[in-house]
Amino acid sequence: MKFVAHAVSFTIFLGLLVVNASDRFEGVKNLPNETITDHPRQVFRVKTTQFSWTEMLIMKWVLGMIWSECKEIWSDGPREYVMHLWNVLDFGMLSIFVASFTARFMAFLKASKAQQYVDMHVPDEDLSNASLPDEVAYFTYARNKWRPSDPQIISEGLYAIAVVLSFSRIAYILPANESFGPLQISLGRTVKDIFKFMVIFIMVFVAFMIGMFNLYSYYLGAKYNPAFTTVEESFKTLFWSIFGLSEVISVVLKYDHEFIENIGYVLYGVYNVTMVVVLLNMLIAMINSSYQEIEKMPMW
Repeated sequence: MKFVAHAVSFTIFLGLLVVNASDRFEGVKNLPNETITDHPRQVFRVKTTQFSWTEMLIMKWVLGMIWSECKEIWSDGPREYVMHLWNVLDFGMLSIFVASFTARFMAFLKASKAQQYVDMHVPDEDLSNASLPDEVAYFTYARNKWRPSDPQIISEGLYAIAVVLSFSRIAYILPANESFGPLQISLGRTVKDIFKFMVIFIMVFVAFMIGMFNLYSYYLGAKYNPAFTTVEESFKTLFWSIFGLSEVISVVLKYDHEFIENIGYVLYGVYNVTMVVVLLNMLIAMINSSYQEIEKMPMW
């Protein structure tokens, strides 16, 4: 009964996460418009940093789950608590939620202070015509002018990660179902195989990443795209190449240096054959083998 109650409660929590995002679904409108201010003297960021009713409910659920985790740590002890993967996942998920809401609250406080300054020192009826200090004017700007380190941007990024972790928590319930149980158990069993595979994967990936960077780092600005000209671009190009999202033009130069291009073609081709044809198919075979073993087990 306790398991059922926990499952129902968590399902409602996931429903709240969906409802909170539904305002941005096409054709759906269940929250106030946050793209315009309520009146000409309102600071724009005061409107965007306010917590909606769904976010308030989500925070209450998060506080309840934190209390539940605290009781579990108290009863089982910290050492026993961290021995279970689901507890670590819960702790990480709740910590990220707390960090997200904290950053959002900081953004709201700063916007509120800007609004107080406007109410006390700005006589103009329309802020678009008012002369404001830079630290106050910043909170009237649209999103395209926000700083990368803005607390609200950080809050939204952390919230997205927390939502993904929240939905992954469904896997805790799946073993109770005879159809999905073997699949979830198989996924857990293959984690160790995946970690073993990742050792070889990372070795091959790093080898080609450094090699391609050494080859093309001298040609920054002399290529049709920036692939392989920096370590970051080398990583992105090789990573997305695994999924077929990188182009062959990545190795082409604007200069007439055919020797470099030919080496680039060969290395890029060998990389794709090694990673996609050999290693990825090896991983698929390992996962398939683990799943078949789970299905043959009388109890899982």
